[in-house]
Amino acid sequence: MNSEINQTNRKKAPHWRPFSRFLEQRTFSYKVVVVVTFLIMSIVMMQGMVSTQLFWKVGDVATRTITADRSVIYEDEEATEEKQQEILDSFEDVYEINLDQFNNLTLVSIDRVFDKLKDILVVDEDVQAAGADDENYEKRHEELNNLLSTEFSDSEWETLSVYTADHVELLHQQAVAISSNVMGKGVKEADLEDAKASLMDEVENSLAFSVLDRKLVSSVFKNTEFYPTSVINQQDSEAKRRELIESVEPVVKTVQKDEVIVNKGDVISADDYAAIQALSNNNDRSPYKITLGVILAIILVITAVSKFSEWRAKKKKREEWQRNASIILVTISIIMVLFPIVSAIQIGPVQSADELVNFLIPLPAVAIMLAILLDNEEAIFVTLLMGVIVGLYTSDVYVAFAGVAGSLMALGQVKVLHRRTDLTMSAVYATAGMALVGVIYYLVTGLELGELITLLLFCVGNGFLTLVLTIGILPYIESAFNVTTSLTLMELCDPNTPLQRTLMQKATGTYQHSLMVANLAEAAALRIGADAQLVRTAAYYHDIGKIKRPEFFSENQMTDFNPHDKISANLSYLIITTHVKDGIALAKEARLPQTIIDIISQHHGNTVVGYFYHKAKKQDPDVKEDDFRYMAKRPQTREAAILMIADTVEAAVRSSISHLNHAQVASFIRNLINDKMNDKQFIECNLTYRDLNEITDEMIRVINSMYHKRVAYPDKKSLLK
Repeated sequence: MNSEINQTNRKKAPHWRPFSRFLEQRTFSYKVVVVVTFLIMSIVMMQGMVSTQLFWKVGDVATRTITADRSVIYEDEEATEEKQQEILDSFEDVYEINLDQFNNLTLVSIDRVFDKLKDILVVDEDVQAAGADDENYEKRHEELNNLLSTEFSDSEWETLSVYTADHVELLHQQAVAISSNVMGKGVKEADLEDAKASLMDEVENSLAFSVLDRKLVSSVFKNTEFYPTSVINQQDSEAKRRELIESVEPVVKTVQKDEVIVNKGDVISADDYAAIQALSNNNDRSPYKITLGVILAIILVITAVSKFSEWRAKKKKREEWQRNASIILVTISIIMVLFPIVSAIQIGPVQSADELVNFLIPLPAVAIMLAILLDNEEAIFVTLLMGVIVGLYTSDVYVAFAGVAGSLMALGQVKVLHRRTDLTMSAVYATAGMALVGVIYYLVTGLELGELITLLLFCVGNGFLTLVLTIGILPYIESAFNVTTSLTLMELCDPNTPLQRTLMQKATGTYQHSLMVANLAEAAALRIGADAQLVRTAAYYHDIGKIKRPEFFSENQMTDFNPHDKISANLSYLIITTHVKDGIALAKEARLPQTIIDIISQHHGNTVVGYFYHKAKKQDPDVKEDDFRYMAKRPQTREAAILMIADTVEAAVRSSISHLNHAQVASFIRNLINDKMNDKQFIECNLTYRDLNEITDEMIRVINSMYHKRVAYPDKKSLLK
């Protein structure tokens, strides 16, 4: 029942999960490397591709000489704005007559004042003549003065005090008419004082008023707040303003190609700034577009490296190609960190030194390190990729061309490395390749002689920097990713290493055997295209376990005494097979590379210790063959298989060579290899039948040359006869 449920759940599970599957198949360390590489490349590329002058301001000091790389016609926005401002200075807003405030505030205020005047001036008809029995006479006089803020004399008040309501209303109507006539024509806020003066003139010149009437109405106007009746029409004014601005022709300036905009050290003026911005942006180099382009380019680079590494290691474990891709990305990141450092270097009085300094970017270091860490194919691929990156960063095809040429020249020398000091020649070749491109640059672009010398010095500096970086960084990458390089293997071949000296002193026969095996294995590896350096180094160390008990191995027995004659076959089997475990322990103690340790553990596979098996068989016919096998893995690589064959062939042939001719040696070697093949020792490595035939032929050739027949030297007595 449970199985049916599980099958149903599996059917319901989505089959298309590309992104989640992609993440699941990547190791944590690989993800970390990808993220860190992405961040480093993003920062470096943005720093290089988004021009630094985009962040300059007027008044800053130029940190580099800016020369126009193309002709540009641009608008001088500041000059255009000044021209527009000149027009706007004479611009007048569009006004319209608006009587709302006049009607609702000014006229209402006048109405209220005249209403109060009626209350003060007009008395009831039954009141006696002026001053007769009018208790409020003086009070009304005072109220009038306070209302109009004007001092009326007693005689004037005597006349005013008998004004009728009709007369006051007539004055009211005249005041409204005069103010409406003046203000109704449209008065701007700035002209209000003039408008008030006009009102006063109208009153003074009016024939309808007496002298006292004029004083009364004028006082009313003086105490009334007047508001503008001609106001700005915002919509029409703005439209007119835009129309005027648009009618102004832009101020256009031209920068010619190769024209110097600003020299290094000069203070940036407004004109300089405008020209720099035109060159940097020109409406088609938006920083946002550049950022998006950089991100896409970095994603493309990382994807290309991953896919190329996966393709190169398609027959290997997933972890291995991810390790290789990580090595590539880390190497790229380390070198890219140097991009802005190199570009920031300021050298000498040569005007173009700021641009030529990019020839110091140590691109060959990437190629050399990857060729040593991985292979030339990976190095070439990454070199071409880095050439594109350098070209984008510097915007200089000659810098990219020089880097690629120097890298490819250096790769040719990496093939013949025998020691770390040989890296010097690789750096020399890289320098030569870059210098050649520098000469081409000089001939094509017409550089000055001083600039050519500067460029060549940068190429020499690049070679030196490449050498220093490679020697300095390589060991750390080897250690971080557990990679064994040819340089490390060559150093391990030094006979003065502690293990080799101990082997030579305590197990001399084994040491000599290891040297012979190394020659055989290296020749066979070269024949089939395996890692010859790895095989030779592994051969030197494959039997180091015999240091523990050297006298139990026949090559170290210098007398006729054989300790195995005193012990049982089972104990002899244990002693013989233990040398593999002892060898692994000594190798780990000496911190030998894991690839060497793996070959030490596999160089006997799970073969039978034949001599002691047959010895035990004589004593006990029921003994099993599996009880006398090495407890180890079969060879997992071609190199381990080659070493197994070379070890077997050298030991067997050495013990039988005295009574074998060349034809017999060849047959003997073929039988030895066929026995290993029939014992299924090569089924877990990728050796083909063709490889085995090639290895056999090479072993026969080398053995026959090593153990060739020589004419016996006659002694003195035979010569005297």
